[in-house]
Amino acid sequence: GDKKYIMGPKLSTLDATVFGHLAQAMWTLPGTRPERLIKGELINLAMYCERIRRKFWPEWHHDDDNTIYESEESSEGSKTHT
Repeated sequence: GDKKYIMGPKLSTLDATVFGHLAQAMWTLPGTRPERLIKGELINLAMYCERIRRKFWPEWHHDDDNTIYESEESSEGSKTHT
């Protein structure tokens, strides 16, 4: 969808719960079907996770991070980069 977070423009406890589950697949299960799905067909979920990761853990970097998310606008209006 076009909502920034699950319930709309603001983070909720539901977002924290969903992020916890999706983050496991995105960053700790490389090469698995869940990771491929999230970063492929369900790219909006990958972008959702990146928004949350960058908002709360801007120092969290991976050497192998994919740059497909770099064009996403941050909440401050500037482009975000890892």
